[in-house]
Amino acid sequence: MKLDANTINELMEVFRPFLEDERSRHPFLVLALGNDAPVLQHITWSGSVAKFIPQMLCRLAEYGEIEPGRQALRTLLQYVRSQVGVDVQQRIDKLRPLIDLRSSTSTPNACLFILGFSPFVSPGDFFREWLNSDKPFNHAWSLVGRTNYLQSLNEFVESTQQRIAILPGRGGIGKTKLLHAFAEQFNHSEFILRFAEQGVTITTENVGNLPANPCVIVVNDAHQRERDLSVLLALVRQHPTIKLILSSRPYAADYLQVLSGKQASIPVSSNDWMNLGN
Repeated sequence: MKLDANTINELMEVFRPFLEDERSRHPFLVLALGNDAPVLQHITWSGSVAKFIPQMLCRLAEYGEIEPGRQALRTLLQYVRSQVGVDVQQRIDKLRPLIDLRSSTSTPNACLFILGFSPFVSPGDFFREWLNSDKPFNHAWSLVGRTNYLQSLNEFVESTQQRIAILPGRGGIGKTKLLHAFAEQFNHSEFILRFAEQGVTITTENVGNLPANPCVIVVNDAHQRERDLSVLLALVRQHPTIKLILSSRPYAADYLQVLSGKQASIPVSSNDWMNLGN
């Protein structure tokens, strides 16, 4: 089955407080499902919470029952219910009738419902791991300079003509940090800013899970996501209130500009003023 977007977002919000920290995920699921639950061996524990929760639910859906009469996802929800206050308990009580995975073990598409998860996340979720100062490579430092690039990005958002911007630069030059600074000072009330989650495929099924507001979608390392871009460019063609910012290595910038113009059939902003490789 495929859960609707509202149910999926509710599940994300219910599970998020317990699964935000990578170190707490395995102990928490052991408490909820039992130390001997084989499904635990098939879960990838690392990654952002926006990526972890969908793949965890996929594994639980595939596994089905942890013992006769005890579906894994229902059991997890029941355990979470025992750990929260009345307000969250009421949210879970409304969710439980919608979680029917009985058909998941009888179809090869056991994870079909996961397709409803949005591949787009808020800037806070996207940069959460990048801002961990304990990691050797992080962005927990202040950006110095680059004000002209930030101004150009803001002018792109405000433009009534340009809908796709390409941000080229060699690896390690500071593209991701610039995008973080852009997100921190994003002040365009008519737009919602979203980032394409790394490692989550964008499909025709889940691409529609965007807010109804006009959106600016940022795709980091776009040169590695040609298939995702095809879906996004089709979306841009259909919805004039959506803008794309594509960061990439310099060698792919010209190709991305040609691809964008060909598939989206709309003007592409000049990338000269954003060429961080110079």
